[in-house]
Amino acid sequence: MLAQPPGPPPRRGGPEAFLPPEFWRDANLAKSLKLTAEQTQKLDKLQKAQGEDVARLERDAMTASRNLRAALDEGTPAADRILAAGNRFAALRDQLLRKQLALLASQRVILTQAQWSALQQQAEQHRPPPPR
Repeated sequence: MLAQPPGPPPRRGGPEAFLPPEFWRDANLAKSLKLTAEQTQKLDKLQKAQGEDVARLERDAMTASRNLRAALDEGTPAADRILAAGNRFAALRDQLLRKQLALLASQRVILTQAQWSALQQQAEQHRPPPPR
């Protein structure tokens, strides 16, 4: 049986696991964090500037994953096509991780230590259990 190629980036374990997406737009969460108008504006600006790149890379990585699966499933597989598809997928995942880290770092700088701690506690309560 062929191993499944990695799918889209995992939702646990990467930098996106630290913060719910666009957490400041959740009225209850924003209220409990006591975000200032300035913080909300900075987070909106950051999302606009970097969020589109992250979303594009997520889509591209999913496409690359499907292309890798297709190369593996070919009736007459070719190692060079499989490796090319796999390398493309790996490169996109690397780019995605770097963008997610940059976004996370920028978001963290906007938040106070108390807000960061409260956000982590709330995010942990809403995370699904890890796969078994």
